Amino acid sequence: MKNHFVRVFAILAVTFFGIGSAYAGFLAFPISGYSSSSAPVSAVMDHNSSWNYIKTFTGESGSYWDGCLAYVNGQNVACDSSNTAYPWGYKRPGGAKWSTPGLNYVDYAPGDDIYMWYDNHHGYDYAVPQWTPVYAAAAGTLASIDPTWGQIKIDHGNGYKTAYTHMYLALPQPQNIAKGSILGWVSNVAPVYVGIHLHFEVERNTGGQWYEVDPYGGSGEPVLWE
Repeated sequence: MKNHFVRVFAILAVTFFGIGSAYAGFLAFPISGYSSSSAPVSAVMDHNSSWNYIKTFTGESGSYWDGCLAYVNGQNVACDSSNTAYPWGYKRPGGAKWSTPGLNYVDYAPGDDIYMWYDNHHGYDYAVPQWTPVYAAAAGTLASIDPTWGQIKIDHGNGYKTAYTHMYLALPQPQNIAKGSILGWVSNVAPVYVGIHLHFEVERNTGGQWYEVDPYGGSGEPVLWE
C-alpha cells in the first residue's frame, strides 16, 4: 500500500508540478530502421495492474468480460483456466476498435484491431524481423545481462532504466554504454516459447522503488521518446 501511494504522488507531481519533465524526450528508438510510430507493435503496456483488465496509454480500457483470446504457442484460442499463464488479449466494451495514435499497432487476432494485447504486460513488443539490430536508447551503465532471456538492462543515471529482451546478444558489453551502441539483434531467446520480437521496457525510480512507465506517456507520465 505504501508503494502505491508513493507512485500516485509521483504521478501527481509530474502532472501538476512538472517534476521529471527534464527527462522527457531523452530516448532514441532502439530498433534499426524504425521509429516509435512506425515499428509494428504486437503488445502494449497495460496501465491497469488488476488482472482481467487492460488499459492503454490513451486511457481506453477493455476486460475479460468484453471478449478474450489467449495466445498459446503461436495460436489464438479461447481463454479458460488451462491457459491463464499465457497472454490474454481483450476487446473494448461493445467490440469497438482500439485507438492507438502514434502506434503502428498490429492485432494478429481476427477482427482488425478488436483485441488489445495483453493483460499485465509491462512493456512493448515490437514484431520486427529477426536479426534486426537493437541499439541503446540512451547512454548509461550496464545494469544486468541475462542470456537466458536475451536481455540487457541499462541504468541511465537519471532515475530511468531501459530493458531489451529476447535478443541474440552482442557480447561482451562494456560497463559504460554509449547511446546508439549495438546491444544485439531481434530474436526469440527465452526459456519458453515466444515469437520473434523485441520486448522493450522503461523503469523509473520513485522513492527508492522501480516502476514500469510507458515511453508513449499516459497516466500522467511524460512521453520519453525524442
